[in-house]
Amino acid sequence: MGRSSARLRQATKADVAEVVAWYRHEAPEQVRRFREDLRQALETIEAHPYLCPERLGPVQLHAMRVFPYGIWYVVDEKTETVQVLAILHFKRDPATVAQRLGDGVPGP
Repeated sequence: MGRSSARLRQATKADVAEVVAWYRHEAPEQVRRFREDLRQALETIEAHPYLCPERLGPVQLHAMRVFPYGIWYVVDEKTETVQVLAILHFKRDPATVAQRLGDGVPGP
């Protein structure tokens, strides 16, 4: 499998919007830094999709470098894409990811 392409689902885009809104309100100087950390994390996942451990069946977890968030994703080898299921703070219950598994997530 060559370099993968990461695709954020609507729910994942909502996760990002929620985080950005929180930082914009609580620490506006961190918004740009969060977005850069997220961009770098997604690039790493795209370049090395199997680098991170599986946590829930085929779902893998990548920890962002600077911020306390995990990127939950699954690799679809047929389409050579990475489906990003959730971007969640590590204090949040990962049951959100398990719920999103039922939304047509491809298997290994």
